[in-house]
Amino acid sequence: MTTPFSQLARTLLVLTLTPALPAFADTIRGRVVDESGVGIANVNIDAEDMLTGDPVDVINGGTDASGNFDAQLPAGLYRLIFHPPAPPTTTLLAEVLEDVVVVGTINLGTIVLESGVALRGRVLAPGGAPLAGVDLDVIDLLSRERLRLTDDDTGLDGRFLIAVPARRIEVRFDTTPVGTSIAPTLRELVLSADLDMGDVQLEPGFVVTAVVRTTGGSPVPDADIDVEDQATDEKLFTPGDGTDVNGFVDFVVPAGTYDIEFCAKFADRLVPFEIQDRLITGTTNLGIVTLGPGVVLSGNVRSGAGTPIQRVDVNLFVSSTGQRQLTCNDDTDAAGLYRVIVPTGTFDVVWTPPYSEPFRTRVRTAVTVSGDRTLDTVLAACDCAVSAGTGLAGTGGLVPVISASGGYLRIGNPDWTVEVSNARGGATAFVFVAAGRVCPTASVGGTAFPKQLLLHPPLPLVLSGPAGAAGAGSGSVIAELPDDPAIVGLELVAIAVVRDAGVARGYSRTPHLCGTFCD
Repeated sequence: MTTPFSQLARTLLVLTLTPALPAFADTIRGRVVDESGVGIANVNIDAEDMLTGDPVDVINGGTDASGNFDAQLPAGLYRLIFHPPAPPTTTLLAEVLEDVVVVGTINLGTIVLESGVALRGRVLAPGGAPLAGVDLDVIDLLSRERLRLTDDDTGLDGRFLIAVPARRIEVRFDTTPVGTSIAPTLRELVLSADLDMGDVQLEPGFVVTAVVRTTGGSPVPDADIDVEDQATDEKLFTPGDGTDVNGFVDFVVPAGTYDIEFCAKFADRLVPFEIQDRLITGTTNLGIVTLGPGVVLSGNVRSGAGTPIQRVDVNLFVSSTGQRQLTCNDDTDAAGLYRVIVPTGTFDVVWTPPYSEPFRTRVRTAVTVSGDRTLDTVLAACDCAVSAGTGLAGTGGLVPVISASGGYLRIGNPDWTVEVSNARGGATAFVFVAAGRVCPTASVGGTAFPKQLLLHPPLPLVLSGPAGAAGAGSGSVIAELPDDPAIVGLELVAIAVVRDAGVARGYSRTPHLCGTFCD
């Protein structure tokens, strides 16, 4: 339905088409449905010019009662956004089509909108009064993309109601429209159902200013500033944190102690700079921040099979001191490529894949960088967890099933999740997760669990389904893996014990879930 174009190709396309553009509008047709194939009425269609980013009027830009659309707009290259009705009418998510060439009549076919969940709440000013006009942004942390939202400002009563994906997201509360005396903020959420956040209390804000220059005194425009809270190690949401043509920047933060990073555009080839341990309790001028010249360290990150690995985080540490060398925009792209600006020196380089990818961290020590250098690497495989052995049957003679989601067995994985199914409906289960040296391959009697190192206290889990129904019970619980190098190479062993009044022993049990921890 979409055709990718490079910037050059887009420009050539438009230049080619422009002399022959007809005076009348061209047409896009199609149908918008949900994941069950049901047509969605009143979907609003917006268009943006891919070359300029400007909005373009769409005539008849909406769907009928069956989800069909027949809209008109001038010939060109567009980004099309399909906005479904906002909650409570639907909890469907907007769909974006990139690089859509419109010449004549174009049939876009069927556009499927993803089902989401409803997120509601109320935003309060520092004094506790409802705060209207706060702009909400949502980042899908799986794709790192900003969602297109409908009705995403707080109302006069400070309330909001938006549709978001049922997964890990970041919700940003942008206070720019309401002034500089209230700090913006964000919340990270993991959703599987509708959620009421309740009251989101905002803090007083303080303006921070700086001027960014080169060692030669020239201003550095379009530099990006990131602010990290020392108390939480979390990056703050600071809208408007880019420098202007004079190298000037201002942004708003709440009171706190921060590390503040300054990152120039890659093309400027300037080494990033960090102000550490800066206490902010009022309006603050950071003065002139100077960025010196640097060199390019780049490379390709692949698996043992030669496939590129995306979103690998690249970090450098000075070999002689262990001090972290600040790098900016240092994740690999879809082709597995990374490139960062660094000073010359000798570094230990660490490649850390996302937990959702089946690979281990890689470290290379004492890498000398005396000029532009290419440094490729290959990441070894990391285990997932698989079911092993046999369990104990419960109601209806059914053995509960255990599985895992949320990524691989990398230490520190915050999303690793144990899932239980095929158990007694409405029952309570207890999940045990441990590290040991041997994963049992056969069932053990009773509730015995091998003498391993438990990583958590037993995790309680109330299963879904009609109470007492055989095989109807299911559920999941997050069992964050500790960031402990001591367990690398050990076996993960997990089981779930389910209370079950339908069998004489009073419980059933899953097989074991096994795998090897990696770094």
